Amino acid sequence: MDQTTIATFGTLIGSLATALATIALVYVTTVLAKETKKLAEATAQPQIVAVIIPNKWAINYFDIEVENTGNAPAFDIELTFDPDFRQDQFSGDKRPLRKISLLKPGQKISSGMCEAKTILDERFDITCSWKRSPTTSKIESLTYSQDMNEYKQIMYLGEREPMTQVAKAIKDIRDDWRPIAQGQKRTSHEIFDRQDRIEKNIAFARRRGFIDRQLKPDWWTKTEARRRRFLSSKSKPKRD
Repeated sequence: MDQTTIATFGTLIGSLATALATIALVYVTTVLAKETKKLAEATAQPQIVAVIIPNKWAINYFDIEVENTGNAPAFDIELTFDPDFRQDQFSGDKRPLRKISLLKPGQKISSGMCEAKTILDERFDITCSWKRSPTTSKIESLTYSQDMNEYKQIMYLGEREPMTQVAKAIKDIRDDWRPIAQGQKRTSHEIFDRQDRIEKNIAFARRRGFIDRQLKPDWWTKTEARRRRFLSSKSKPKRD
């Protein structure tokens, strides 16, 4: 085998390796592009969750709360409960938040629902359905269960949230001062005037051993220099 044949085979093998590497690179790039697209679609989609939770102000009442926990707006939202709520379990003609036209990412909406005693023995299968676009016909849904028996043994000490406690404290202050502001209730005041200060200073000077006949009623409150001289004279050692 001469040198020309060897060079030809070497060039052919190199070209074949280059072609295989190019095919592998194209395959890897295509797979990466598909996975990146799937990841982008997964992270930029709405996710609607509805839950029945105790009311912040009264533990014996329940609220329904709907939240978009995804990263994209949701349209034409519908909520269904199985079994559905009875008419005597909520006020009004229809159950609140049955349909919602739009929820932005992270947005939530809630409404008072019913008394706790009417649903504590229930187990609801909740289905949330929504659309990614108001013009599309594709409907996405999520179904899960919520057992209300889990709330039977729950107890709270004080207010469940700090802001609720602050709001209640402010309300109590307003209720306490409203009769005073309207003149319906009297308050007592203790006033500390100039004469009280003079008497206090006289008592202080007497405790320091100052002679009564040298003390004038307004001596102590007249000047700062006199006070300093008086205190310095009491702190000097006595001569024999």
